[in-house]
Amino acid sequence: MCRKVLAILVAIIAIFTGLIWYNVYLPVSPKFKGDEKLIPILFGVNRLLGQIFGDKLGLSKKYEVYRSFFSIITETDWLFTSETKAGVTIEDSVISGVPVKIFRPVDKEGEDSLHPALIYFHGGGLAMGSVNWTCYVQLCIMFAKDTKSVVISVEYRLLPEHPFPTQFDDGYLVVNTVVNEPSKYGIIKDKVALAGDSAGGLLTAAISNEFAKQNRSSNLVGQILIYPWLQIIDILCLPSYHQNKQGFQMDEKETAYFMSLVAMGSDKMYQEYIVGNVTKYFTKTQYQKYLQIPKTCDVLTENTNENINLPSEFVSMVTDPRLSPLLEENLEGCPATMLVIPEYDILASEAFLYSKRLEEAGVPVSTKIYKACHAFLFLLPIPYVNTTIARQGMNDMVNFLNSVFYT
Repeated sequence: MCRKVLAILVAIIAIFTGLIWYNVYLPVSPKFKGDEKLIPILFGVNRLLGQIFGDKLGLSKKYEVYRSFFSIITETDWLFTSETKAGVTIEDSVISGVPVKIFRPVDKEGEDSLHPALIYFHGGGLAMGSVNWTCYVQLCIMFAKDTKSVVISVEYRLLPEHPFPTQFDDGYLVVNTVVNEPSKYGIIKDKVALAGDSAGGLLTAAISNEFAKQNRSSNLVGQILIYPWLQIIDILCLPSYHQNKQGFQMDEKETAYFMSLVAMGSDKMYQEYIVGNVTKYFTKTQYQKYLQIPKTCDVLTENTNENINLPSEFVSMVTDPRLSPLLEENLEGCPATMLVIPEYDILASEAFLYSKRLEEAGVPVSTKIYKACHAFLFLLPIPYVNTTIARQGMNDMVNFLNSVFYT
């Protein structure tokens, strides 16, 4: 009980601190109204704490501060009433050595039927996040209830303690095990879909691509990419990075930090991202055809003839399609795809590019655009806030899954 009260107090203090800080130093974009400001504020507070305790005081690694902040305010069981959980059983388990949380719809008394399955990958820049975060527990409960499917949320290992491709390997191992032994988990054969948000969307796309390359398209019936992070090359020139970097919860500095952390396990490449050297380098490679970075970008119009050298291990890592699915050469055979794209998200451009490439590859694609920000589904479990757009997004995803599961 004391832990719950403490979590509530910390959350309240964080929110009010965020309101003061944002209104004094960095007002939220006027595109957000009322409760819509809550997510940018929470991300802003998190960023502020990372700067203070990580960058300035050096008391902890920045990613460790981020993890602690979100763990405190999101791992809160008190938000889930018996009514919320009604109709679903929740079990912590392990699949092929990887921890998972399994949400299973309750069958009618006496029944022991098989169900479709949704395998979910949480977000967090591959460096934070957990199946125990309230937002993900809420999402998985709703998916399990509304689609009558077994939802398996994957607790993949995190960066930088576990360098990439550990996250991909953990996710692929779970998916491969489930599709090979579906009845063991109460799942209908060849009725498995994948979903993930942000960095979890990256893993979802990469695993689906891997199945397609292995000519195993029939094993997956669909995928949902929720505000997905699909490339770790450009942070300056793609239109949405330029348009949505002020007054939103993510900016080029924070994105550069996570990109460097993912690629190198540290902030070693942070400055190369910030000054535009990474963008300049890759606009002169074969990957430009996938990125479609506008040549009019300010970064490219200055000193474009300079010779830029980047570490070979860095170039190899960021062009690995398991980490940058947008750079996958061939997307044919991917499962039917739904993209959830917030209009006010720096990642929107790469999601649109990916949607177009999937369509060109003959993949059935449903692209849904919402007047919202990155991580807007986080609003779903928060009491007394306006969740109209988040619920619309949830309904759209449920309809998509029901269409691929049952028709």
